[in-house]
Amino acid sequence: MTGTVLLAVGGNALVLDGEPGTVVRQQERAARFATQVADLVADGWRVLVTHGNGPQVGYIVRRGELVAADAASEGLPDLPLWLAVADSQGGIGHLLAVALDGALELRGLDVRAVAVLTHVEVDADDPAFAQPTKPIGAAMTATTARRRAAEGWAVVETAPGVHRRVVPSPRPRRVVEAEQIHALAATGAVVVAAGGGGIPVVRRGDGWHGVDAVVDKDHTSALLAASIGVDTLVLVTGVDEVCVGWGTPDRRALRHVDPVELRGHLEAGEFPAGSMGPKVESALQFVADGGHRAVITSLARLRDALAGRSGTHLTVGDRPSRTAAPDRRTPPTGEPMITLPADPFPFTFDPRHVALLCIDFQRDFMEAGGFGESLGNDVSRLRGTIEPTSRVLTAFRRHGWPVIHTREGHRPDLADLFPAKRDRGSPALRIGEEGPMGRLLVRGSAGHGIVPELAPVAGEVVLDKPGKGSFYATDLETILRARGITSLVVTGVTTEVCVQTTVREANDRGFESLVLADCTASYFPEFHRSALDMFSAQGGIVGWVGTSDALLAALVPTTIHEEVAR
Repeated sequence: MTGTVLLAVGGNALVLDGEPGTVVRQQERAARFATQVADLVADGWRVLVTHGNGPQVGYIVRRGELVAADAASEGLPDLPLWLAVADSQGGIGHLLAVALDGALELRGLDVRAVAVLTHVEVDADDPAFAQPTKPIGAAMTATTARRRAAEGWAVVETAPGVHRRVVPSPRPRRVVEAEQIHALAATGAVVVAAGGGGIPVVRRGDGWHGVDAVVDKDHTSALLAASIGVDTLVLVTGVDEVCVGWGTPDRRALRHVDPVELRGHLEAGEFPAGSMGPKVESALQFVADGGHRAVITSLARLRDALAGRSGTHLTVGDRPSRTAAPDRRTPPTGEPMITLPADPFPFTFDPRHVALLCIDFQRDFMEAGGFGESLGNDVSRLRGTIEPTSRVLTAFRRHGWPVIHTREGHRPDLADLFPAKRDRGSPALRIGEEGPMGRLLVRGSAGHGIVPELAPVAGEVVLDKPGKGSFYATDLETILRARGITSLVVTGVTTEVCVQTTVREANDRGFESLVLADCTASYFPEFHRSALDMFSAQGGIVGWVGTSDALLAALVPTTIHEEVAR
């Protein structure tokens, strides 16, 4: 999911240590955070939010403790810890979603927030169940602690004379609703999920069952981000950057670090288990599972960190391929995912859900006597796209994958031609006037047709469009969704006009696009290069850029597999 960031914020993002956690105060802090998220959405990011629930679940558990003596006489049901986690998820999800919707609306954005009640599967045999370590609830005196221990609680002395209940903190193994979260994020919604690390459940023969445990929020965030193919994981903490030598004269901030160095610091004891340790472990796990970039920073520096100006950045150099978590690397049918080198990082797609989009390879743009030449352009500059595009087209046809052709043009009566388009520039001939290949950019004329080398064959979709973007006033989105297409391999002309408009439209609709640099072209080489740079800027803000050779080389194993199967 290019241009997607998962923000993992703590429960103390809404309640600071030592302050009263009133609902009004939590609403105020949610509004501030929502403004930051709206800034990121306006910058072009797709955003997912996970959150802690430490203070909030503590309030819920404490309320239960206070009324415990009267619970039976009042007819109050027991409050298991897993249900308290669920309660806190719903409450915090509501606070964040309402604040996010308000901030997005103030910016004039039509994006909305969706909070997803999220379950996390844990292993019933996880060693954590035999050795609880996570403190929850209020501090107790020694007398109260002895009584609670007799009732079956695990209690430890966290400071002299201060006792706390501790519960298991097992490792998350699976985010149950991961695919649904992925689908929501693909629509552009800001998704709030996996609150408090998720509601912990174990799988038995008759389904899932809640267990009294607390799952680490950062571990779950890393698992979710990797399993749905998020680009960037941001683990929000109380400091701007991770430091080694903390509290000593040798303190040093880590800005850009590779996994080997960071793991070395972790194993050397630089990051305590109760503070920075889980965030560092989660960052390492994310990139090990195929994530592109993990960032650790403060909430105040969030936007700067995503722009590379702050925070600790963990990346893997020269990664041979970018994949998601294991359950997404291979589709259910067993057909392998396909990965190829691209900018800003390798592009991975499911061959069951890919289509080739050939944009406006028309004679009017690519041959003498057409509309392109009437504007004074050298149409020969576009001809270099034909040979590499033909090879890609042949490969898609051989695999039986969908191919979609578009043609820009207007009705013969020009009823769909706006003056804003008709009157631009100073062409020798305007749209609709007679040229050597018939009326320029008018459907049915010779110039409106696709060049013979790339002409459609039976069964391939041909879309006529009146504008520059392929989604405007066409059925393209309906066709893609009906066929289950999620990834597009994009070819066509011209790069900075119809191709760029289409790729941006595709990104807004949740489709992932790989633009083939040698299968696209412009009358102006500098515009071609600039448009390609814009596609992959800011971590692939609208798409990836690759080459036909890289794509065809990546398809070779698939071809061999098919030939053996025959």
